[in-house]
Amino acid sequence: MNNKEKTLPAFFRKGLYKKALAAVAVLALLGVLLYSASVAWFTNVAEIEGMAFETESWNFDGTVTVPDQAIRVSPGKNGCAQLSVTNESDVICELEVGVDKSSMSPQLQKRIYFYVPTQITTNEETVDRVYLSPYQGYTYTVMPKTTLLLDEESAGDVPVYYEWTYDVLGYYVYGALARENEEYVLLENDLTDPPVYLRPLVYDYRKATFDDDTGELLTVDGTKTAREFLNETASKDGYAGLVSTDGFFGRYHPINVNSEANGRIVGLWMYLCTRQEIEEATAFDTRIGTYMYLAANEEAERIEADETQFADVRQLNYGVKMLISGRNTNLDAVEVPGAEALQDKITALSAGDSVALKLTGDATLSEPLTIPADTEVVLHLNGNHISLLDMRAKPVIEAAPGSKLTVMGGVIDGVEHNSAVYVAGGSAAFSDVSINGRLLVNDTDGRNEDDLTSVVRLANCTLTGSTNQVGIQVFGNGDKNSRATTVIVENSTISSGYFGICGNGSSAYYGTNLQIINSTVEGGWAAIYQPQQKSSLVVKDSTLTGFTGLVIKGGTATVKNSIIRGTAAADDPYVNVLPNAEQLAKSNSGFIDTGAGIYVEANYGWADQISLIVRDSEVTSEANDRRILVLGPYAEQVSQEFENVSYQRSAQ
Repeated sequence: MNNKEKTLPAFFRKGLYKKALAAVAVLALLGVLLYSASVAWFTNVAEIEGMAFETESWNFDGTVTVPDQAIRVSPGKNGCAQLSVTNESDVICELEVGVDKSSMSPQLQKRIYFYVPTQITTNEETVDRVYLSPYQGYTYTVMPKTTLLLDEESAGDVPVYYEWTYDVLGYYVYGALARENEEYVLLENDLTDPPVYLRPLVYDYRKATFDDDTGELLTVDGTKTAREFLNETASKDGYAGLVSTDGFFGRYHPINVNSEANGRIVGLWMYLCTRQEIEEATAFDTRIGTYMYLAANEEAERIEADETQFADVRQLNYGVKMLISGRNTNLDAVEVPGAEALQDKITALSAGDSVALKLTGDATLSEPLTIPADTEVVLHLNGNHISLLDMRAKPVIEAAPGSKLTVMGGVIDGVEHNSAVYVAGGSAAFSDVSINGRLLVNDTDGRNEDDLTSVVRLANCTLTGSTNQVGIQVFGNGDKNSRATTVIVENSTISSGYFGICGNGSSAYYGTNLQIINSTVEGGWAAIYQPQQKSSLVVKDSTLTGFTGLVIKGGTATVKNSIIRGTAAADDPYVNVLPNAEQLAKSNSGFIDTGAGIYVEANYGWADQISLIVRDSEVTSEANDRRILVLGPYAEQVSQEFENVSYQRSAQ
């Protein structure tokens, strides 16, 4: 352990600096533990100069890319720090992203933060953000031969965001204090433990009360005291709370303290700004904005005339480093010769257990392979087939709520079964797998008592459903969880005689996030059918083909650089005449087969939430030139945006 680790509070000792010592790494997207016989860690730094990313060499079998345009950030605003990682190897890659703001001006370090908007549990408290620093990162998983996209529209996992706090009210800071002139001050130039501003403190400044003389915060709302606010906030943010010595270090309220000699006291602190500091920070932000405006409009004379006013903002350093630690992972899995041995290994798992298994031959199961709740399983099919004998009402593989499953390299045979794979409130990833039969993601399953939401990913896979079967069927869990049930299809082919991918419009089943990236989806009646509200669909660099190509009755749909095809013939009896108002009003379960390339049927009360965006794409229809068709009693409420679309929207 190096010197820096020795001085870190216990909370931080599982951060980036300990990665090389880890024998087992947690995969954040899938939550899977991978056992590794030989792992090599390597690092790369993506720098933000003037809030613009640049990348250096990346020492693994792949590439990292970031946009070359400048990041625009201002007080009270946030944005997405776009990033993509291509893993060209045949093994899973893990990468952890952290942020180092040490080269940034201290005033900006207190304002600008980077975070990942995802839920984690720490100290038995669920928090909604992971703030990034050199001591805490977020781990991503990149499956073999795939690209992990991290942007707002088609994120394979939660992307990295940046924010500039609107008011500098306070912050968490890790660093060293020293006593000067009867007060404790933060040592900003300390070489051993330089200050790290970890996350902002936020309350309603308009409702707060302050001491008239000192300006110190008294209450955040007229009743809740500053100390009560700090303890409550620390708990919500996953910390144990203030230590009992609070107040001894002035306005630096300790959460975790490591005392050292020579008057330096190192720890993790919560700092509350005084009213005067808040007002000064607001004036500082205003000067930044004014200076940027004048500089952008080339008003040099005015800047020079107000040199004193702008002296402290014109030399600010916005530099930041994005720390990326990665490793390729080779499975050291337990070999299992067949179905019985495989079932025995899975059945023996208890909550909290994890296992990596490799089949050495085909496995024909007598019962569904059920991944128990709160366990983690990596299953390498090793080119073999796994199937289920004589139980067609059951899936071949079932992932229970809270389970985490990765399947690689083989075939899942379940085309005659109700489902080949069933996931309820779990995480599942499939890489280089052929799935014969339906993939059912059902977060409304009664066994999902904690209302967990699933994350399912297919990379370099093929999925083939039967004539009367949906390829991928997705049920969200409505308003029971603010997080959407997510299915990501990348570099894959989905085909079925019924629908390629389908949701459900019932009120209990909305809340889905479907991402189709560089893939092909084919369905007998529709490639994708999304009837559910409060859901999102992104189709990027892909091809959708069906009798009616894409059908939307709820949520948002964004199509970019893709081809959407409606294949119904113009003389087909289903599409010979457009539906009338009465037919549309009665079209509740299912949709009317128009044969359009993209068909929006707006006959539900949530039509004002429907948004269709099509850019840089080709949309075709053989049925009376119905390329993009929006019909229904609420059609005028649908938001539509088209840009550079071949075969533009037809007259309705």
